[in-house]
Amino acid sequence: MILSYNSIVEIANQIIDNGNIPTDRLVMVYSLPSKQHLKLDEDLFYRINGADALFEPSDIIEIEVAGINFRIEIEKKIEENLEN
Repeated sequence: MILSYNSIVEIANQIIDNGNIPTDRLVMVYSLPSKQHLKLDEDLFYRINGADALFEPSDIIEIEVAGINFRIEIEKKIEENLEN
């Protein structure tokens, strides 16, 4: 599944509808390949700011949907993780 605005909304709705998942201070964290991250970042940016806004990519996307926080980061390569 490719993470998109619609899939984020669906994930949030599934969590809310479940009722057994505590949502207080829940943060969903995703790591995406850079191209997918950029596409999602751009889509969310224009949804919020309109088509005339000047898009500048960010390394971390934070969005709240239905009271659930989502944090989407750029996936680090294994070599980068070993260095840190």
